[in-house]
Amino acid sequence: MEKDLWLAIGVVRKPHGVKGKINVTPLAEPPGVFCSLEKVLVGGTPHLAKPYRVIQVQFMKKAVLLQLEGLHPQEAAESVGSLLWVRREQLPPLEEGEYYYQDLMGMAVLSLMGEDLGLVEGIIRTGDSHVLVCKKQGRELLIPFIQGVIKGLDQEKGTLLVDLPQGLE
Repeated sequence: MEKDLWLAIGVVRKPHGVKGKINVTPLAEPPGVFCSLEKVLVGGTPHLAKPYRVIQVQFMKKAVLLQLEGLHPQEAAESVGSLLWVRREQLPPLEEGEYYYQDLMGMAVLSLMGEDLGLVEGIIRTGDSHVLVCKKQGRELLIPFIQGVIKGLDQEKGTLLVDLPQGLE
């Protein structure tokens, strides 16, 4: 399955300089996973993306600068908004309780009472924690992705069990 083979680990935000470097917002935690990469795909989907060899990785406050072999300044500018894709096996194994963003997307969110709260459609990074953007019938619910709120996660069933803080019910 496509979701199982490829992971989006970053979004190209802007070109950087005149040597074809790109400024990338990481989607992978920790961003150090970029250090071990030899190759990435740049594009909207893995099948339409173009492969590049990673030459240099630099870390900035909230971004990663990548220099990719063969990526010219014009191509860097055209790649804005594209995703950086890697094969899942290129990344280090996850610790217990760690998940890739992409694996959480589309999960059904259920309350402890069994109420369907919607599907995970996005993730907002907020300093030390993250917030899940859950949507159902046009209604958006922001759920903190922290231990006291997340009570269970079943990747096989694609469900997330939550205990909503008062005021979010």
